[in-house]
Amino acid sequence: QVSVWGNRCDLSLSSGADRTQETDLLISLDKLRSNIIENNLDSLWQLLVALPEDQRDIVLVLDNAGFELVTDLCLMTFLTEAGLATSVTLHPKTRPWFVSDTTHKDLVWTIDRCREDGGSAGEMANKWLTYLSDGRWKVSENKFWTTDLDFADMSQIEPELYSQLSKASLIIFKGDLNYRKLTGDFDWPTTTSFECALRSFSPAPVLALRTAKGGPVVGLAPGVSERIADVTRSWNTSGDYGMIQLCTFS
Repeated sequence: QVSVWGNRCDLSLSSGADRTQETDLLISLDKLRSNIIENNLDSLWQLLVALPEDQRDIVLVLDNAGFELVTDLCLMTFLTEAGLATSVTLHPKTRPWFVSDTTHKDLVWTIDRCREDGGSAGEMANKWLTYLSDGRWKVSENKFWTTDLDFADMSQIEPELYSQLSKASLIIFKGDLNYRKLTGDFDWPTTTSFECALRSFSPAPVLALRTAKGGPVVGLAPGVSERIADVTRSWNTSGDYGMIQLCTFS
């Protein structure tokens, strides 16, 4: 959940305004839980614990640098230390395509900055450096992530990347841009199943973590979008509603 709400700190939507996280997000989790409009957390847990203990290979396709990146690294730390991930592959962008997209340079800078700050941040940074140096974590870059191509085209356009993802136990996609490319940015009815919206993109189980700040929203139960729209018309663009959405293709 922390990783989901970290997605609200999106510099590409802020027009340069300060989008720092000034409050303790952990304290707000109970209050925010009701704002997760599609929550497959239980199914996700069942998937993770059922994986063979020596084949828990997690792929994370990153979104924004800054606070969101830190929350994503904390999520990967939990999965690693809990034994739910035997390997983690981080996919940053090759360039900051939508202003604040995480690049490899951002990843290095973030770890260095946390290490310099010391305390709990420094402790976490040392863990991340250890994971990267001993091979449990690695970084993989591909220009496909910064093209205008639909992920459903990946198997034909970038078969090597698709093959690499097919070896994963779980692929986690962060943020709106990845979600829009997962779903083709089509104007799907909100009750469309996530699997249907993914179309031909099915290399491995897919987990989408995002707050709705624009583009499609799928996988909702009937009446959910209407109920939320009665509360706020901007529900799908405000970033106030989150999604933990899993597709196992089974």
